[in-house]
Amino acid sequence: MSEQTSSATDELPVTFRPALFLQRRGWVFEVMSREGVRRVSILVSTGIASCTLIPEKVLDIGCGEGETIACLCNPAPWLLPQSCPGADEADPDNAIKDFLHINTIYALDISSHDLKRAVELTAPPPPPPPNGWQGHTRWEPLEVKLWEGGMESYNPEFVDMECIISTEVIEHLPEGLLPEFAPVLLGLYHPRLLLITTPSYTFNARFTAPDAPSSARNGYRDPTRRTSRIFRHDDHKFEWTVEEFTSWCTGVAAEWGYDVEISGVGRPSEKDRWDREEELGCASQTAAFKRREGQTLVKAREERVASMGTLQKAATRSKHELIATHQHQEHENARKPGSFHDIGLQVMEKMKHYQEARLRLHELYFEHDMGVLCGGSLHLLVMAVETREELRLLKPSSVDSKDWIVEWVGFVPQERLQPLWPQEQKEEEKGEGNNAAISRWPGLPAGWGDTGDVDECQSLEGISVTEQWGWDHAIEGSWTTAEVESVVF
Repeated sequence: MSEQTSSATDELPVTFRPALFLQRRGWVFEVMSREGVRRVSILVSTGIASCTLIPEKVLDIGCGEGETIACLCNPAPWLLPQSCPGADEADPDNAIKDFLHINTIYALDISSHDLKRAVELTAPPPPPPPNGWQGHTRWEPLEVKLWEGGMESYNPEFVDMECIISTEVIEHLPEGLLPEFAPVLLGLYHPRLLLITTPSYTFNARFTAPDAPSSARNGYRDPTRRTSRIFRHDDHKFEWTVEEFTSWCTGVAAEWGYDVEISGVGRPSEKDRWDREEELGCASQTAAFKRREGQTLVKAREERVASMGTLQKAATRSKHELIATHQHQEHENARKPGSFHDIGLQVMEKMKHYQEARLRLHELYFEHDMGVLCGGSLHLLVMAVETREELRLLKPSSVDSKDWIVEWVGFVPQERLQPLWPQEQKEEEKGEGNNAAISRWPGLPAGWGDTGDVDECQSLEGISVTEQWGWDHAIEGSWTTAEVESVVF
């Protein structure tokens, strides 16, 4: 059979890199970071600073097994200062703009089976061994609550959230529940941000040649029989075209007082031989709803909720059942730093210990005792260095603190009495690969040092929001229509 004949009767391979679900997750985190969904530490005094916290709440509706909220549970490596008296106001934002700082995460799903896994993934980790690897220190407390139930029921704890996430959920709603989605989420709960994704039916043509018969598709017929469309998943009640999705989004945004930004993620790695890339667009459609502010809009929203009876209808349905509550405790020294004098002395002690006149700012901070002395604040380390006469902060790139260097002016390193890696150990490790040394470190989790694990452990220096949450771990694969969404559910 010729290649052209085969392409007309078979599904075409479609590969996403990174994997499609990771691209959706990356989009969510990028929007959250861009829109300032974070818990901000505000310095309110000079000297040894104290902080006031502004809590932010995030809700994942249709959380499934909890992969997204598990990523959100990862602690930021340092506190996020909003203002530091006497310091360069641009520095903290430039240094840490890509990290999310959230203190409350809520999650809802109808599947008790999936929620069991979500409960496990979001539980606090066990304490590290006293003399072993300390893991990632948590500088801010976090509360996680998970409920079982449907989105159509009312939960007073979900009102006025900072951000609600609902990825690949709306297409699963039965015909009777779809009309409740916007009134409940945008009307009753009215979050500042609502982020949703859904499959693009327009993109589905990418799986076959333009002249392919319907039998070439391996998906699922519309279970409602309202259309002759073939869907990607057996539980999808609909899949919208780009035009249908845009119409729905702009309609509910106007109705409930929101602005909406519509886009998409998921471009195949393969080039389409019929040049349909622009015509068919992305595999997943995205919409970021942002609440308009003002008392007039608040009143109009409340009046519409009342006239539709949204609260009365939602309140009569089965209540959500709270499945689990987790409390992630912050480090005992969080926001309790030492003085600039003590931090500066500690910096000089580290440089003397390593016999280095220059060290990267992040390398110093990630020395565990240094982070503790700074109370979890990278910015306080910057301020301590800049107020120490013997030290100088070099900023090769003013917009990225991972390149900043701390220099001890006038310090002349001496020859080390003992090399960092003994010669006999170096000889032993020749040919053993990058994992030879890491496998000998005390206190590391079981399995570390196996081939490939080093690639999974990214340095926190200069990390981007997508790297922090694992979007950089590309998962390649070629999926048929039926398989392309299976990694999500």
